Amino acid sequence: GELSLISNEIRELREASRDDTSNDTSNELQSIGACIEALMVATDEEEEFVWLQDILEHLEVTPEACDHLTANAHILPFFVTRFASTGHTAVKEAIMLILSRIIQKGASPEYNGKIIKTGLLIEALKVRNHVIILPTLDCVRSLCASEPAAADELIDMGILEKLYVLLSTSSVTSRADTFEAVVTALACFTNEYCCRSLASRKSLLSPLINAAYDAATCTDR
Repeated sequence: GELSLISNEIRELREASRDDTSNDTSNELQSIGACIEALMVATDEEEEFVWLQDILEHLEVTPEACDHLTANAHILPFFVTRFASTGHTAVKEAIMLILSRIIQKGASPEYNGKIIKTGLLIEALKVRNHVIILPTLDCVRSLCASEPAAADELIDMGILEKLYVLLSTSSVTSRADTFEAVVTALACFTNEYCCRSLASRKSLLSPLINAAYDAATCTDR
């Protein structure tokens, strides 16, 4: 009823803003704000996916969209809750792609810290599906590249154990793209400039590096 009317209005607004060749940033931001509101009240996963795709599109074309999204205090808790509760792979993937774009587009260190503290990246790595793994590892690499402290925080939260499990999972190591993504993420944690005490990490890292070597040897890489 009322909800579908709101959705229709937002769709019309979106179409109008796309048709308007003199479209300016304020229109775009008004539109992403509308997408966020619509996402929060979406009644099914198909509709959620549509709004998530729209938000992704805004992040691609409007630099200010990242600030607009990170300024919304409800969006990150919403992503955490929905990721845990949905069985819809495409919704999970879209959430991780949005987080990856936010980090890559230069979110503040405080916001990056918030993303880490939610534990969402660790949870996402438990889903042994390449569609989820790839954008999640993109987040990990981008965080470690932008925040020296991120590597330590993620290690403290148990990310190395999750990477070890992935390297011991044949469906992950048999795909060249996921295998490469896991190994590239692993390299983030072997950088002495990232981790506060690389020596104390060696006992954690050795089995991982061995597992990566074994997996590479098995698949002639």
